[in-house]
Amino acid sequence: MLLTLFKKELTELWREDRVKWLILIIIPLLATSVVTSFRYSRQLKREHAAAMLADKQVWDNQPEKNPHAAAHFGLYLFKPVHPLSIFEPGVDRYIGSINFIEAHQRNSEQYSSIGDGSDVARLGFLSPSFVLQYLLPLLIIIAGFNGISREKENGNLAVLFSQGCTSNGLFWGKWLAVYALVQLIIIPVFLCVFVVLLLVKAESYNYMAAFLILCTYLLYYAIITNIVLFISSKAAQSGTAFLYCILFWITTSMLLPRLAGSIAGQASPLLTKEQIIEKVKAYNARLGGNIHDRGGPAYKHLVDSLLKKYQVDSVQQLPVNMAGIRLDAGEQSDTWNYERIREQQLQRLKKQDRIITTAGFISPLIPSQQISMAAANTDIFSHQHFTDAGEQYRRQYVNMMNRYIAYESGLQEGFTSFKMSRELWQRVPPFQYNQPGLVALRHYQLAILLLLGWLLVSSGLLFRSSQTLKLI
Repeated sequence: MLLTLFKKELTELWREDRVKWLILIIIPLLATSVVTSFRYSRQLKREHAAAMLADKQVWDNQPEKNPHAAAHFGLYLFKPVHPLSIFEPGVDRYIGSINFIEAHQRNSEQYSSIGDGSDVARLGFLSPSFVLQYLLPLLIIIAGFNGISREKENGNLAVLFSQGCTSNGLFWGKWLAVYALVQLIIIPVFLCVFVVLLLVKAESYNYMAAFLILCTYLLYYAIITNIVLFISSKAAQSGTAFLYCILFWITTSMLLPRLAGSIAGQASPLLTKEQIIEKVKAYNARLGGNIHDRGGPAYKHLVDSLLKKYQVDSVQQLPVNMAGIRLDAGEQSDTWNYERIREQQLQRLKKQDRIITTAGFISPLIPSQQISMAAANTDIFSHQHFTDAGEQYRRQYVNMMNRYIAYESGLQEGFTSFKMSRELWQRVPPFQYNQPGLVALRHYQLAILLLLGWLLVSSGLLFRSSQTLKLI
């Protein structure tokens, strides 16, 4: 009986013009989004590779100059394009994937494609995840809003039950038909995703991440199907059921995610560049002033400690270059300052994330998005991981330049006349970065629990509704 009901319902869905038209809209949009995302990702990967090579060549071929001046010349770091960003771009296009590093400064990602685009581009762009997150739930609504209410309106329940159909069988038949309709779309999409991973020769964990994203969407669509059929079973008329389903879709998919993001940004705003500069100045003041100020207490303390360490009476007698030591000490001080600021920014990010995740209690889309972005390493914490790796690389090459002045220049104090050739620049190794992979999911444990909670609650409501279904 269940199989018969399933076939009947699926056949009726295929005959519905509104379902056909929506499928005819979704499939071309999905195909277009996959193709354009793949082309964009491939182009971006080529541009990053060419830019990294060109920038490293420019660095290696700098003319003869002071090493600290070379440290200020700086380098550009490019975040690798994750294979799954083709499917789930996340926040990549909004906050940028290029980081300029230089002496004394810790910069964040720059040059986002959305920021460089038109005002229309800032509103959003077509990607497979956008279609799957917003349009497929709409298909579920169109297909299932009158699944139970129609049978009540037409008086078919008594006929179905008289022929041996049970309320559980009726609900399961409707549920499987609607859910199968979604699978006809989502499964081919993920087959394309796995083919793309093969083409780009992705690492093994990327396949696991893709499978996790697939499971996330399957759970999300199961939740939406549960809620749509539950509303249909409780509504007196199909028109009322449709209205409630659309209101649920607009509220949980359109309004709540944007509202949660806006509230999170206002409740825990990130520090601006100007605020960071002011904090650095305040931290330096607490440490006795800027160490580059030769009349300040910080510089005097450094000189006294060096004279005592090397047991000499003046800076001219030091076996090291005082300017290089001062630059290196200043860099260490700046590093300490930026590390404190980084921890403050991270705490603000975590607070924002908690606010957004809390909204997942009333919107199943939010935890689905968070899990999907984390698996694709296109979430905000994965960007923080890239920034931290860039900061470690910045410290490495800047300290290398400063310590060369300090210990190998052969001078005691003056250093502006000290110059080095490209041989020193070429000793700086290229930037190597490994993305966090599935480790990024550790930030979204609550999101995973919320998604599972939504599944359990919605399934319970649907089951309860099937047990209390009345013939009239």
